[in-house]
Amino acid sequence: KPVHQSAPAPDQAYVQSPVWVWTATPWVASSITAWVPTEGNGTVWATTTATPVRLRLDPGDGSPEIVCSGPGEPWSEVLGADAVPECGHLFRHSSLTAADGETFRARLSIDWDVAWESSTGEGGGLAPVTTTTAVRYRVGEIQAVVER
Repeated sequence: KPVHQSAPAPDQAYVQSPVWVWTATPWVASSITAWVPTEGNGTVWATTTATPVRLRLDPGDGSPEIVCSGPGEPWSEVLGADAVPECGHLFRHSSLTAADGETFRARLSIDWDVAWESSTGEGGGLAPVTTTTAVRYRVGEIQAVVER
């Protein structure tokens, strides 16, 4: 599952202030091998490899899904307050408008390409896999009165 990271934290977001989103899940191919000893053929093995392709965020507020080509970029002070996230979202409404009146129910997903190879020379692509983590964003609103 994606390890969700954001700046600000999901319970500290505000309307019209960008939320940077990324995953702490390692953005590398992951493999596993299984083997079986056989009589006369030695050990037969198969390796399955899953490779992360994209990170997706459904912000849960009715906005279109955000599709990121990689794991997203962590925000840091060096980037400054005006930096725009490659992978992030700008909430336009307070989460008081959410179905439960408290939080937007977001979903962070990683799409994986999956392939396999074996000691027999066989292999190929398998169906893609998606792993998902649920995230609840509490989005506040800051209002000000300007007097002249």
